[in-house]
Amino acid sequence: MTEDTWARGRERINRTIAAATSPRFGNYPGLLAVHEFQETEIPPRRWCVPEWVPDRTVTALYADGGTGKSLLAMQLATAAATGTSWLGIEVPQRTVLFVSCEDERDELLRRQDAINRVHGLDFEDFGGRYHWLDKTTGETLLMTFKNGIGQPTSFGKNLIDLAKEIGAQLIVIDTAADTFGGREIERLEVRQFLTYLRRIATEIDGAVVVLAHPSVAGMKDRGYSGSTAWRASVRSLITFEFPEVEDDAPGPADLRILTRRKSNYAKIGTTITARYVGGAFVAETKEVDGSLMDSLQDEITFMNGLRKLLEAGICPSVNRTRPEYAPRQMKRYGGKEASQLPIDRLERAMRRLFDKGEIHVVEHRKGSKPVVPIDYDLSTWRTAK
Repeated sequence: MTEDTWARGRERINRTIAAATSPRFGNYPGLLAVHEFQETEIPPRRWCVPEWVPDRTVTALYADGGTGKSLLAMQLATAAATGTSWLGIEVPQRTVLFVSCEDERDELLRRQDAINRVHGLDFEDFGGRYHWLDKTTGETLLMTFKNGIGQPTSFGKNLIDLAKEIGAQLIVIDTAADTFGGREIERLEVRQFLTYLRRIATEIDGAVVVLAHPSVAGMKDRGYSGSTAWRASVRSLITFEFPEVEDDAPGPADLRILTRRKSNYAKIGTTITARYVGGAFVAETKEVDGSLMDSLQDEITFMNGLRKLLEAGICPSVNRTRPEYAPRQMKRYGGKEASQLPIDRLERAMRRLFDKGEIHVVEHRKGSKPVVPIDYDLSTWRTAK
């Protein structure tokens, strides 16, 4: 879209607003004459996570205690901050603010270290785009209520200012129970709180994801904590659960199901199966962009190229800033097929292989951290002198 097109569109909108507030209509802010949009180009819908987490609104992530929702949310934050994938879904890069009301810094560090290892990242890869706000002490409520009327707390107001200051376009709030100062069964109080979260999303021109626990009934029949207003007032609702099993037989402890329970903008009922591997969740099945066969062939090419690098004594790195960055080295020394692939396809193949748990980063002698196939024997490996 050209700048002139945007200018004409803004001019029409301004004329419409001016007409809506003219004496002919009286003073009705927000009234729009639809015919004025005849030549306006329709803006595309924006997503934080395509089809799962829309921008400028609130997404609720529901999961029972002990399921791993905080870890999953940290993986989402990681993917957004690095522009990588979340359970196999490519996530556009943006700055993230993770508000932790339950886990203090040391626990966040341990979880993030595991996430980094599984996905082949270093802390320095975040480059100032990922921030934690430790709220395990002090005020956590974003809104309190008196006679049913909600008012943002000082923390609620400061959160917007902080997010704008660091340029955050994704705020993850862990959890709703820690930040909602009202009564869960009161519909109007719930709606006011979620409306305020939606205001935060629009103020930062991004997404807000709030983590929540299901009700006791919800653990069995998809109910949700407190009033049904929680479900009704969000545009997107996701659940993260253990797989269903017959009777009361124990299910696989390492599997979870992510389900799109509600979405005003995408098909509901879509699921992703995730497996807990090495301290993080990786996708068992995933939506694949483009040709499945091409994606699989790219992964084979990357894996073959990786082995060639290792055989040549090259220490392949996942750090983009290092000269040994694996996709870049693969273009030169990874064989003919790897040299013919665009570097972005090699990068996507690498991320998918990390998600599948087929490659990982290991500590080696002299502080080197090569990325290697999961079955690679480093005991006899030597780097080139």
